[in-house]
Amino acid sequence: MGQYPDAQEHFTQALKIWDVMGDVECIAGARNNLGNLAMSLGDFPTAREHLQKSLAVCSAIGNVHGMVLAHANLAILATEEGDGPRAVVAAQEALATLENSGNQLLHGLVFVVLGEAQVECGEADAAQLIFQQVIEEFSEAQHPLAVAGARRGLGRVALLKKDHAAAIVELDRAAAIYERLNREQEATRTYLFCAEAYWGLGDGDRARARLEEARKRLTRIRAVRDTERADRLLKDMLSSSHRSGSS
Repeated sequence: MGQYPDAQEHFTQALKIWDVMGDVECIAGARNNLGNLAMSLGDFPTAREHLQKSLAVCSAIGNVHGMVLAHANLAILATEEGDGPRAVVAAQEALATLENSGNQLLHGLVFVVLGEAQVECGEADAAQLIFQQVIEEFSEAQHPLAVAGARRGLGRVALLKKDHAAAIVELDRAAAIYERLNREQEATRTYLFCAEAYWGLGDGDRARARLEEARKRLTRIRAVRDTERADRLLKDMLSSSHRSGSS
């Protein structure tokens, strides 16, 4: 639960050392981590540069696991940028790379990424089928990270369908798993969706409480992109409250 700029500096220094040593496996891993950190900090061009270079290195040395991670993270990046179709293509490339690998755990994670891409495209039914498949294939004990992602995905699908009560159930289950896994950013991101669901139910007090607590945690770890998302959501809530009060 560190602070992302500090981690970014650590991997930047490590990358310089591994570049000198010519350790291509470590170089690819460092660039993948730097890409994810840049994404959390809202620096999408830098994130794409690192992830594409990681993919190139992994492709050159035949590192299937690294290739899958790079494709999947590029899909996540496209989702963050609001480009659902490009995210779907990148996730499908990750799945194609995984074919015949037998790595079911990684397969589950990539399926969640594909589902999130479908949500970004507004394809609620397609996303729901993907998330349900993950829930059916894995128990929480087997693959808690994939199950948490699928639960959050089902919550987001419920939000798209305006079923706010169902959304809260799934999002709370997802957040609880992320908390147990000490995945703070993922837990707090989930609380942002919870806030949306409570707001949709007309429970403004709970919505604001979830949102304000999530924002404090995101600010502490300096997850810039998600802090900005929290700020926009809070602004929308305040604006909506003012409109309701004046009508």
